[in-house]
Amino acid sequence: MRIIFVLLVPVLIIDICLMVNVSTATSAGLVALWLFFSGFFGIYLIRWQGLRAIEVARQTIVKRQVPKNAMFKGMLVFCSGLLFIVPGLITDLFGLSLLMPKIQRIFLSLMQKKLGLAVTSFSEVTSNNNSFSSGSSNFSQIIEGESADDDKKLS
Repeated sequence: MRIIFVLLVPVLIIDICLMVNVSTATSAGLVALWLFFSGFFGIYLIRWQGLRAIEVARQTIVKRQVPKNAMFKGMLVFCSGLLFIVPGLITDLFGLSLLMPKIQRIFLSLMQKKLGLAVTSFSEVTSNNNSFSSGSSNFSQIIEGESADDDKKLS
């Protein structure tokens, strides 16, 4: 969370300076119109692609598969929409780049690698912590016992 704030503040400062320079070179109305339409496009993108990602995830679940790619793509499109909503030209370019399929594949592979490492390290920790007192991680131990029939005692 801290890294997002550290990256977002300088980008917003540069974006404001860029918008001022572009508005003096062209017109302030053109820049305002761009920001207005990019904000609405971001809202539309989040809503339309969010519903589409939910539908794809639902279809994947019906097939009894994990909808990880649908969730990751939905997250990328959501982040793209947020970047369109944030006023600025640079953030709009970043948001547009997140919609490109090649860049999405790069981000998807990075997220899956990062999440895959977290899952394997979690499974290693849980398998080491769940071992029985004998020190083995074999969970097929047999516990012997007797059952008593309590119905005879009630009558």
